[in-house]
Amino acid sequence: MEKIQRHFREVARKIYAIHEIISKLLSQDLESPSTLEDIHILLRENNLILRYLVQGYPIESSPETIDIHTLLNQIQTIFQSEITSKNIRVRISPKSEITAHTNKLALEIVLYNIYVHLMDRFSQNNALEISLYKDTEGRAHLDFRDNGYVMRHKKGTPEEKKDQSLFHLTQEELSDFVRILGWKLEWTQEKRGLNYIKLTLPLPILETEKVIRLSDFKGSLL
Repeated sequence: MEKIQRHFREVARKIYAIHEIISKLLSQDLESPSTLEDIHILLRENNLILRYLVQGYPIESSPETIDIHTLLNQIQTIFQSEITSKNIRVRISPKSEITAHTNKLALEIVLYNIYVHLMDRFSQNNALEISLYKDTEGRAHLDFRDNGYVMRHKKGTPEEKKDQSLFHLTQEELSDFVRILGWKLEWTQEKRGLNYIKLTLPLPILETEKVIRLSDFKGSLL
């Protein structure tokens, strides 16, 4: 019983934290598309965490065709102030549309968490290149690569990020979450010192495929 009480107190604390962030965003320019998109993403994450309270409630997000470039730009706006203050140069290529037919909500969560880990590891005057492409079989790939000397490898959840995300996952939890989705996530460091994160999405999933249930995930999501 005590463990359950601690669990729900933690959920309540994080829901309160996300509402605080939304309140601050509401005080900003509501005509700004980036501000509205930030609020929409946070509300979707808030809704997801509330569903998690009901054991086994599925992520009700049907597969849809997603422009990955556009989604990356939307996620990046959440971190724009940190990117600017640290003078991080971000380049996404190609600029043309790369699409994937998959679960948008799950992809938002994964990309958001990749950015959280990247921003924690970067310091000043860094460079990040994100390459998007499809292989010959139609799988979508997202490669995140730094400039060889800017990432500090740290495991766990960045302390300064904990209260800023309602659905923040450690590196290990994120890898497990991706595995359950049927995707692939690789974290590597090459000999030249280049740090490399590679996300591979599977071939287009069928509408009849089993929905992802948060109860399938054995790690500590909260």
